[in-house]
Amino acid sequence: MNTYDLDGLEEKILEGFSYVYRANTGFLTLDNPYQQRCFEAIRDPELMSHIIFNNDYLKIPPVYTFLCYYADKEPGLEPVDDPWLKKSVGAFWGYVFRKVFKYDNSHNTLLPGKKLKFRSASYFTRD
Repeated sequence: MNTYDLDGLEEKILEGFSYVYRANTGFLTLDNPYQQRCFEAIRDPELMSHIIFNNDYLKIPPVYTFLCYYADKEPGLEPVDDPWLKKSVGAFWGYVFRKVFKYDNSHNTLLPGKKLKFRSASYFTRD
């Protein structure tokens, strides 16, 4: 398994996300449980190791692992109805894997069930 430097991950996201995902820039400062959980997740080395392992070996999208973890941890977490928010969560994890971790490709896949109303997400590969 590849090793990932999680030090400075938050700073890298804050520095470059807005340039790549201009339409989702507001997500970084949004006072929303999903934005808060995304940043909480990247600060948790154990959770990140599961997200990375699931992506790399099981082809499970990072968004799906993230959603499963928080849906289980916080059963009262509200499902997402806002399409922009769904895209922003996907953009967040896409930025982490494509721009910070340097994965080459993304592969969109349907998620089993509609976890918190998310229907599809991407896993990432290095080709």
